[in-house]
Amino acid sequence: MYSAADLPANVPVQVGFVAPKKHYKTAVQRNQIKRWLREAYRQHAGPFEQILSEHDLPLALLFITLKSDNISYELIRDKMVLLLRSIEQELGHDR
Repeated sequence: MYSAADLPANVPVQVGFVAPKKHYKTAVQRNQIKRWLREAYRQHAGPFEQILSEHDLPLALLFITLKSDNISYELIRDKMVLLLRSIEQELGHDR
């Protein structure tokens, strides 16, 4: 989920990560999922954030995970790349 937002100056994007208690019962599971999400975003956010700042397009992003028995960092990383690319395409800025 994302939306255009009025953000403080020099902030192209605000990002939040959610691993619901309903789907991940222990804090250890929730924290690991959120660590994986943050790392996947960090690795692939450079060009994405550059496009946003160049075109003055501030966004607020919220990444929410749903329960999956076979969730892994590799799966999260691949999905993160797809999500960031799809947002870029919707905004009309391809890499």
